Amino acid sequence: MTSSTDTETDLFQRLARIVGEEHLTSAPEEIEAGLDNTLGMKRTMVGIVRPGSVAEVQEVVHAANAHRQPLYPISRGMNVGNGTRLPSGDGQLLVDLSRLSRVRSVDIDHGYAEVEPGVTQLGLATRLEELGAPFFADMTGAATGASILGNALEGGLGYTERGNHRNTLSDLEVVLGTGTLLRTGTFPGVGPDLSGLFVQSNFGIVTCARVELVPMPEAYASIRVEVPHDQHLERFVDALVRLKVHGQLGCLTHISNPLRAIGAAKSRDSTAYRPPAAWSAYGALYGSRRQLTAQRRRITAALRPIGQVQYFTDASLSRRRRLAHTLDGLARLPLGPLRALTTRADAVRQFLENHQDIHDLMRGVPSDAAFDHISRDLGWERLGLIWCSPTVAADGAAVRDLVRTAEPVYREHGFAFSASFILATPDRIVGVLGLTFDKHRQDDVARAHQCYGHLVEALEGIGARPYRKNAIDTCRTRYADPGKAETLDLLKKALDPGGVIAPHRYGIGGAPS
Repeated sequence: MTSSTDTETDLFQRLARIVGEEHLTSAPEEIEAGLDNTLGMKRTMVGIVRPGSVAEVQEVVHAANAHRQPLYPISRGMNVGNGTRLPSGDGQLLVDLSRLSRVRSVDIDHGYAEVEPGVTQLGLATRLEELGAPFFADMTGAATGASILGNALEGGLGYTERGNHRNTLSDLEVVLGTGTLLRTGTFPGVGPDLSGLFVQSNFGIVTCARVELVPMPEAYASIRVEVPHDQHLERFVDALVRLKVHGQLGCLTHISNPLRAIGAAKSRDSTAYRPPAAWSAYGALYGSRRQLTAQRRRITAALRPIGQVQYFTDASLSRRRRLAHTLDGLARLPLGPLRALTTRADAVRQFLENHQDIHDLMRGVPSDAAFDHISRDLGWERLGLIWCSPTVAADGAAVRDLVRTAEPVYREHGFAFSASFILATPDRIVGVLGLTFDKHRQDDVARAHQCYGHLVEALEGIGARPYRKNAIDTCRTRYADPGKAETLDLLKKALDPGGVIAPHRYGIGGAPS
């Protein structure tokens, strides 16, 4: 009888012939690093393989089928708060696609780029700048090293009118669970568009896709809105929805409560500093100068009764920077009353530091600022972070219901409520609720997981089902429509009959035994 150890040895010998020994490891220290995550979860895996071409990915899949070895593909492993690189179950082989890092092509006439999984936000931004392309890529608050394709395949959300990333994918190149290479094609075209099958699924390994880019506008302005009173949340949301529905606000507006606005890592501290606004939001305007003038007029008219609306351009931010410099100079004069200007200069400078990153991010300049904010209290080594991402109707009353349901759950488990809401489409809003904790303290981990489970249950009780899952419960995903669940399982059997690609991820292929 052949032992499991012999089978594993045979598999690794075959994989070494495919990718080279230097791109394959089962070293305990490398496996430990690969399993590190912010969820505070423990998993096992047999090793890490790093294919360097599509052909090598196909051969890895063939080898996995021959040895009945489950695989877990990652793009760059930056899925922080949702599992990082954590496989969907124990005993899997991590397929790290970071070596597939080419921007294969850029269409500077029509605004598309073909990217492999290893292409980062910074990598694509740099390539577009090198080409002098009249386009930029929609970015997320994830780090500069995060994968463009990996985020889109998780249904990630950015800021511009191309910010609903699953809708910007086309012509996917996929190695199916059988090893077959599929191109989903461009449309209009003949037959079904299969591209959507590979978002939040486990039917194959995506090795390339075409992503839509954003045209460089003639004029650009970032927007910040502050709503001082919590009771105006419903009116605020409804006003933003009307602006989006009627084409005045094409961006994906991000709304935050005070704790979320100053960084999720503060959520463990109920005495943390709060900005004065009960709710704040960021968005952006893109277009001609005439279009922006008209949009500003309508947006201001819609939002001024609710809160303060501010618009920022490169020129206005430069003026503030010069103001801070002038105030610094005046404060150094030997006149006592002028020294108080130091406080004013510090306030202006702090605003610039906080706003410049988001101003640039919304026009395609990636940043690590959000990651720095999240980890500033605990540091990356100790940071525990869990995202809970429910979705509700784009309606102020629905958002209020979500807040009223979630906030007491946080309080019951000893966490301060940290939440943001993204107006993803004219009719849907996505919540991003954060739980931060010290993952090196087991009592903190247990409390966070209890809170997360309670939160998911409470939100599903009001119809706020998840838009995205993390590694805690991805395998227990339940679909509202039994027909959808059955169809997904049938597709799994057809496209990955050996069940080797990320078993049970998003509940596809049945729940684990």
